[in-house]
Amino acid sequence: MPRHTDTKHILLDIARELFAEQGYRVTTLEQIAARAGITKPAVYRHYSSKQAILEALLKQADQQEQEIFTEDTSLPLRDRLIQVAHLYTGGFNPLMAVITGASDKREQVAEAEMHARKHMRQTLARLTGLFEREIQQGSVQGDPQILAVMFSSVIHGSQMHLSRNPILQEKQILEASIDVFLNGCLRDKGQLQA
Repeated sequence: MPRHTDTKHILLDIARELFAEQGYRVTTLEQIAARAGITKPAVYRHYSSKQAILEALLKQADQQEQEIFTEDTSLPLRDRLIQVAHLYTGGFNPLMAVITGASDKREQVAEAEMHARKHMRQTLARLTGLFEREIQQGSVQGDPQILAVMFSSVIHGSQMHLSRNPILQEKQILEASIDVFLNGCLRDKGQLQA
């Protein structure tokens, strides 16, 4: 039998998959338990509610994001943006998970949406900081907040298309989207070549 922490991680992985597949609103603790091969009461030994699972996923996504923004600051902008994009397309996109699906439990959805939006504001603040540094270094031009929102929009739009068109290659679409985005804000277009 898996250890306590292993089960917690397994439950998070399963919840992430289910939230991505069908949305936060329609995913139930019963579905998470069934996919994990455990009972619903066993889920409660690790998480008090579906909301608690979402909060754990948001915390995990926040930690991964912090690592991207603080690790190797010498990494070229394009590479860092690709890391951010992969975090949200290959990992957990909290806002997309909350937006998809439907439910009668509006209070739970409203609270989950509040947490997801808070996380997205933190992401935008980190992206704004990244673009501020790039502007100061002279590699990017524009308003850092607008660049952060535009980049986030490009990635979320790409993610929506990828989820509807599984034939498309995620890596190619994301990198092409980032290149188009950067082409509009780089001072020296030669920097785009990796």
